[in-house]
Amino acid sequence: MKIIYSNILILFLFISFNTINAKTFPSLNDSLFSIAVENFNNGKYSESLSILENLIIRKYNNSDLFFFLGQNNYYLENYEIALYDFTNSLKNSSNQTQILLYRANTYSKLKNFDKALKDFNLAISYESNNLDLYINRGLFYAEFSKHLDAIKDYNYVLNIDTMNATYYYFRANSLFKIQEYKEALIDLNKSINLKPNFIEAYKLRGPIKQKIGDYNGAISDYTYILRFDSTNIDALFNRAISYQDIDNYEKSIEDYTQVIHFEANNKLAYFNRGLLYFNLELIDKALLDYEKVLSIDSNDIEALNNLAMINYQLKNYDIAIKDYSKLLKLKPNTVDFLLNRGNSYFNTANYSASIEDYSTAIQFDPKSIKLYYNRGKAYKMIGKNDLAINDFNKFIKLAKTDNTYSHYIESINKEIEQLKRNQKK
Repeated sequence: MKIIYSNILILFLFISFNTINAKTFPSLNDSLFSIAVENFNNGKYSESLSILENLIIRKYNNSDLFFFLGQNNYYLENYEIALYDFTNSLKNSSNQTQILLYRANTYSKLKNFDKALKDFNLAISYESNNLDLYINRGLFYAEFSKHLDAIKDYNYVLNIDTMNATYYYFRANSLFKIQEYKEALIDLNKSINLKPNFIEAYKLRGPIKQKIGDYNGAISDYTYILRFDSTNIDALFNRAISYQDIDNYEKSIEDYTQVIHFEANNKLAYFNRGLLYFNLELIDKALLDYEKVLSIDSNDIEALNNLAMINYQLKNYDIAIKDYSKLLKLKPNTVDFLLNRGNSYFNTANYSASIEDYSTAIQFDPKSIKLYYNRGKAYKMIGKNDLAINDFNKFIKLAKTDNTYSHYIESINKEIEQLKRNQKK
């Protein structure tokens, strides 16, 4: 199992200022308001909101205050209330563009695409040269997986401002999502050239390099991230996969082990490490990892299937039977599980049970060559030679059109002849 973590950040509500001051709201002149502004700038939105609500009760009820209320509610994720505040603020405000920007993003958070787009478009009609508006609309399109529209907005901005690392990163994100990996890589290279320590760009460039087969390049990007954040799970996990892709299993195992050190119940890390242990023939360690996966998620079908296959290869047939029985409860009538449980029963000399599983599997896959052969062998073992001959003949008929099995036809014909001779005795 290979899963790439791609921790791509959408910096929604991308605006050019990080803090506000009392001058932003000229109609509000109150010492308490200054405290509310300070709380807001320090991320204490609840405290700021309490003061603002008190101001409304006391004497204020204007558009600036509603706008500030809306911002606090927005960051507190009180989106319905924020929507009410922004709508009230629009009635008599001279700051239409910024309010529309916030309201558009609020509609987006509420998954109201049409109203959000209407506000973005209206804001742009007021300030068609405001690049922040195009960037925000692009991010909005990307949030709704409309990446071609997002790219159009990013293109417009980048034709004007060619030196902004973050804009290239945003466009690369959308290019990545539509699988334009080479174009995305070009943008990320530009982004990193402009801002060499732009960690988010490395986080995206690593998976893109994996997608295009540049595993060593991906390893280099993840290693760079880990220089700044040695506990970054995504980077460790992705680097483990990249090492796995170049068959450096030892390094891959080291990274998965680090992931497990930081996240003791990361079942994907146990699963992938178990697969590597199995490939290195460290069977006992592989078994422990798959058992750990199942202790985290007892219904993980892939882990249970791998565990069953390992037990079968170790000739732990009784345990394999239990494993496949669990799998068949989770996915009834799965042909491969029936086949493998049938094989396990066969190897414990429980031929009747194996025949039952093979027969059930044939109902769902009547053209499976190996099912007829295996059932024929089981019939032969319990002396039902007519049924065995019948299954072997079906095997031959199907094998004639399948190069994978056609070379077995001669030996199966000899087996049929031997069974016929035995019947005459």
